Amino acid sequence: MRRSSSSFIVLASALLLLAGCGARTYQTFSTEQGGYETGYLTFEYPFTDAAAEQARTRAQRQCGQKKQVAIKTKSACSLNRCTTSFQCMSPAEAAKYPDDSAGK
Repeated sequence: MRRSSSSFIVLASALLLLAGCGARTYQTFSTEQGGYETGYLTFEYPFTDAAAEQARTRAQRQCGQKKQVAIKTKSACSLNRCTTSFQCMSPAEAAKYPDDSAGK
């Protein structure tokens, strides 16, 4: 009986660790997009509202370092992962885009 309960604890611990790994938001870089230097940012993250908010916040923070704002240019999701791209631009240029493209 002790062996089955210890196996269960090991299995449960492993599943919790794996579940924690899946909640990360990753920033991807592409030479085609020019990466950070062009102000084009792409994030991959789990299909959750919290992860989407984390990606938006990170994009705003990175663009803010250049005194720019992040505008969401495209987003696509599967059943469990999303990829969203943002473009850093001046507040004057960003004003030309609809409010929902700013990730608000």
